[in-house]
Amino acid sequence: MSHKTLKLSLFSLLSVTILVSQLSASITVNVTAEKLKDPGGFDMATSGVVALVADIGDAGFSGPTDTALEGSDFLVDAWDIASDGGNAPGAFLGSTGNINFSGDWAPGDDLALYFFPTLALTDPPASAAAVPFGMFRVTEADLDGTDPWVTPADGTLAIDLIVITTDATTLGTGSTPADAGLADGVTTGAAPADPSGVAGAANGSAIDVTWTDNVTDEDGYRIERSVSGSDVWMILGSVAAGVMTYSDDTVEGSATYLYRVIATRGPSQSAYYTSAEVQAAAASAKFTNLSTRALVQTGDNILIASFRVVGGPLRIYSRVAGPGLAGAGIVGFLADPTMELRRISDNSLVAENDNWRTGGQETEITNTSIPPGDDNESALIANLTEEGFYSIVVRGVNDTEGFANVEVYDFADPAEPVSGILTNLSTRGLVQTGDNILIASFEVKGDAPQRIYSRVAGPGLAGAGIVGFIEDPIMELRKVPENTLLGDNDSWRSDQEALILSTYINPGSDVEPALVRTLGQNSLYSVIVRGVNDTEGFANVEVYDFPE
Repeated sequence: MSHKTLKLSLFSLLSVTILVSQLSASITVNVTAEKLKDPGGFDMATSGVVALVADIGDAGFSGPTDTALEGSDFLVDAWDIASDGGNAPGAFLGSTGNINFSGDWAPGDDLALYFFPTLALTDPPASAAAVPFGMFRVTEADLDGTDPWVTPADGTLAIDLIVITTDATTLGTGSTPADAGLADGVTTGAAPADPSGVAGAANGSAIDVTWTDNVTDEDGYRIERSVSGSDVWMILGSVAAGVMTYSDDTVEGSATYLYRVIATRGPSQSAYYTSAEVQAAAASAKFTNLSTRALVQTGDNILIASFRVVGGPLRIYSRVAGPGLAGAGIVGFLADPTMELRRISDNSLVAENDNWRTGGQETEITNTSIPPGDDNESALIANLTEEGFYSIVVRGVNDTEGFANVEVYDFADPAEPVSGILTNLSTRGLVQTGDNILIASFEVKGDAPQRIYSRVAGPGLAGAGIVGFIEDPIMELRKVPENTLLGDNDSWRSDQEALILSTYINPGSDVEPALVRTLGQNSLYSVIVRGVNDTEGFANVEVYDFPE
């Protein structure tokens, strides 16, 4: 787009009527600006419009409104900052080229510069909030900054109109002194001292930015970020005076960034101090709790919830709800559940509990904020020092029967970080009808989605000596609490067969269901197991972390 076209576009946007008269001569005006501010006090962005205006008829500048110039304000020229000279935030270089007098605009008319941060020359603005700057004339013969800018005489070429402040440092105008002229409305005085030592460090899913405060009278600090290899900077936010940290939680996993910080005081600001490159941690997600509700009977027909710990030791909290299910409308609950935590590799007993207040961990369990709802329910906290498979075995005291819910939580202490994570849930239980089905739930937390693989065993249990298994199970994956259906399956070969085969743990029977889904982080999910045509029997449901 030509400069002439851009100028005509702004005429239209600002509702300015230009009366063209016979031209007698040409003039050229060069505009240099530094430390222009937007309405929030930040440096002028690298987009928007700068407009050079004249006061015709000596009526005084009317100033811009949100959408137009008004009164005696006459538009001389305009520049799109992004394409016509915005060389850095807060700085601008532009030239009118040779232009001619028109309408009532004449030599001697005062000049001013308006900055429209949200205006574009080619698009009607939703809001064109303007920041006016009354200017001072600066020429080689007059550098005292006392005279207002005025339109030069006919035939004047290359007159420099310079917007400067007392703390301007890089005008790009050669030998022009920094105190040659002062723009209206700009706070005088020295800029605040520069910060130093800006550095970033990955901290989980965020990057923590720190710096050294070298000034006592700043208003605050502004923090900006650039992707490594890019010269585009974005404003992240600001902090109050004296604060020397900022946490950037908008980073992408494994991306590399640069950060810079400036001290601000009114419209004055320090120089930037830029950090070295810092790489964000790899995006990750993990299971943070696993739970299963099922019918607890006797003998082999008890409730067994299994899980795996990988990556190192892990501290867990586990509880079993029986009477507490009454609040959810569950009838036939297990009145007095008992639990055992066992290591599967050797069936060794790691911990056990009957009534949670009697296990010596009452205070710690109470402080979890999710203690059992009834004193007869079981709970325990355990430090699992070895990787491997573990099971929570749930029975009823004196072989009583009923429905129970067993839950396992990743309960790592932030002050004592551990490396282990939960990687899969496996539960065997009796599948009946109505509300008496098998439900396995889990939570995904982290800063990235997580792909899971889930399968249900029915006929496949025969190989483990289980009788009374469900002949044809079906499964649903739902998001909790919205109960949104995310996927379902009856027979695993009917959908995603190749992907499921790649897991190397495909179901043992073609009638058994399985599915793979990528799930959003920081949400709860459930796998619901029923029998086709309301058939009943024992089933095993498994949920695996299945990274792409």
